Amino acid sequence: MSRFLVLATGGAGGDLQPLIAASLALRDRGHEAIFVGDRSAERVLTGLELDVRVLPKRFDLGPRLVTAIGDAMQATGGDLSAAGPLVEERMAGWAGEVAVSVSRLVSEIRPHAVVTSLFGVEVVRETAPPCPWAVVNSTLWRWGSGAHAGGSQLRALVIQAVAPFASK
Repeated sequence: MSRFLVLATGGAGGDLQPLIAASLALRDRGHEAIFVGDRSAERVLTGLELDVRVLPKRFDLGPRLVTAIGDAMQATGGDLSAAGPLVEERMAGWAGEVAVSVSRLVSEIRPHAVVTSLFGVEVVRETAPPCPWAVVNSTLWRWGSGAHAGGSQLRALVIQAVAPFASK
């Protein structure tokens, strides 16, 4: 059995659903999936019988992103081109802060692999785990005319993304 740390830095939008599908598929195959996320992820995961570790409230992505955008827009007088780098800088700072907590969890949990969404890439990069890591892109969640993949279809797709990291 392999142990996976699943980093879900935000529970909004389409990033969380593929991570949930991957975790459930891994669990169905006898692996352990431990979620690490903010309070929004915890709310979504309630009732799925997954191990969830909640990051401190100060790391909640939504409020930090909204504040970064608002501050950048105010500082630049609404100039989107000038605001972008300011938001990027603030979010890189957020990722570094979150990485400290995630690094502690990686040391404690000792996963065989880390799985995250695009919002978690910078956090995992800063964490520099001693194991492989993979990104489940939320665009995997959509195909065809924009319809969402259903349970077993999505599980089949995302398990392909993380299967190379699972020991048999």
